[in-house]
Amino acid sequence: TTWYGGEHTGFAVYTKKLNNPIVYSFGVGTDISFDNELIKNHNAKVFAFDPTPGSIKWLETQNISENFVFSPVGISDKDGVEQFFLPEDGNCVSASTVVRNGLKRTPIDVPMKRLATLLQENNHTSIDILKIDIEGSEFSVVPDILKSNLNIDQLCLEVHDRFFDNGKQMLKEMLDTAPEM
Repeated sequence: TTWYGGEHTGFAVYTKKLNNPIVYSFGVGTDISFDNELIKNHNAKVFAFDPTPGSIKWLETQNISENFVFSPVGISDKDGVEQFFLPEDGNCVSASTVVRNGLKRTPIDVPMKRLATLLQENNHTSIDILKIDIEGSEFSVVPDILKSNLNIDQLCLEVHDRFFDNGKQMLKEMLDTAPEM
């Protein structure tokens, strides 16, 4: 495996089979080093998604590869508009559908889609790498992805169990739904 991205924003990726991979990257924030390294080292086509206003604004200032395709949409277990809670700290962009400390109590509405819907819209039947860093929403999104029986080779997932009083139990239940490898 090879580590791509920053110390706190990266993931280990199995690189032996990567050749022009299709990557879906959820939770862009203000760091696309993971995505850029996959583009640079493997000629990846990265489909990146983040409905956070701060991320959208930041991306507008970046010199982005033509292999980086951005959509201001979030991932969910349903298609539609959802409430999204922005950080209280204006220097932070880690927003979430999950209410927690450090987030404003007044939400904004953002567009959200299921992974199955996004694959269909992009005419993809498989994903080589799926990166998810969605600030606690993974506990509803991952089970939906697993039920959808999608063709995904690698999953890079940041888990935010610390955001919940019963986070360890939630993580166990989510892992119990995963298919045997």
